[in-house]
Amino acid sequence: MTWLAFGPLYFYWHYTKGARDFFVVWKNLLWFEYHFFSIPVMFQTLFVPFRRMAESYPKLLDIEEFFSAFVVNILMRLVGAVIRLGIIIVGASLWLILLLVGVLAFIAWFILPVILVFMFVSGIYHLF
Repeated sequence: MTWLAFGPLYFYWHYTKGARDFFVVWKNLLWFEYHFFSIPVMFQTLFVPFRRMAESYPKLLDIEEFFSAFVVNILMRLVGAVIRLGIIIVGASLWLILLLVGVLAFIAWFILPVILVFMFVSGIYHLF
């Protein structure tokens, strides 16, 4: 392959297969981040007790033990909900950041070769 054919072949690859591969990688990163934080599972199990810690209720009618178990179970569910909501917020925020960075990188993917050619031509023009 001659050096003269390298430029057009590179631009052809960059704007066809390279752009398609960039989009595929970006889509895979978004999928991975979404599933890494298990956002659907976090919503489904939002009020499950934290680490499934729960007190069992007494067999006999003992009001003090009943309310003690009730309060502990409610607190464990609230702790689980707060932790899961935090994970959902962090995961959704990172997903949105990754989405925006991907859009900006995709735009840069299309602009940078043109800027490179412009800079090269501008540099040669200023030599003379």
